[in-house]
Amino acid sequence: MTKSEASTAFQISRNTIDLWLKRQASTGDLAPSSNTPVSRQRTLTEGWGMVVLEAIASGRPVIVSD
Repeated sequence: MTKSEASTAFQISRNTIDLWLKRQASTGDLAPSSNTPVSRQRTLTEGWGMVVLEAIASGRPVIVSD
């Protein structure tokens, strides 16, 4: 799965995916930084972040159901 396909499938921007990839490369983790305000809401959880990254890395599509 490409970044474009993942951004469409998960309804997130490519910039968000790029930021996740950058965070994972620098920290090895997708958790929000500790200085992030508590009131700020994330649209996707760390679990979804891993699904997106694995889909991009494997090149296989992911079926998403609500």
